[in-house]
Amino acid sequence: MIYTYLLLQIALFLLSLGGYFQVKKFLSQHNTISNHRHLDNFKSLVRVNMYIALVYIALGIPGILMSIYLGFAYGLLGIVCVLALNVPHFLFGKYLKSLEEKARQLQCSSEYSQEFRMIGETWFKKALPNF
Repeated sequence: MIYTYLLLQIALFLLSLGGYFQVKKFLSQHNTISNHRHLDNFKSLVRVNMYIALVYIALGIPGILMSIYLGFAYGLLGIVCVLALNVPHFLFGKYLKSLEEKARQLQCSSEYSQEFRMIGETWFKKALPNF
């Protein structure tokens, strides 16, 4: 059970890492949203990250259940194992969220600002992209 849990946590971390590299790459290539190509790149980033989040949720639910089981089945050792794997992952997720916020707060030309804002709100509030 512990090995399965470890593999699941590795898969979740790799999903987060994939999202991190995409956001980081986007931010390194775009300081502003000043033309249609930049907006299309932002849409692609948001779309992919929203789908990654759905897969993350689907894998995260069994992860939560396994965490609870490990805590009950192995006691303090199980709780330490769960915390040792999840605290760094949680901290990385907080950092990734700050990068996503930077992407949502980029300067945008007035021509694209309303659509850019709508895409950013969709990324933050909805499960599936609607653009």
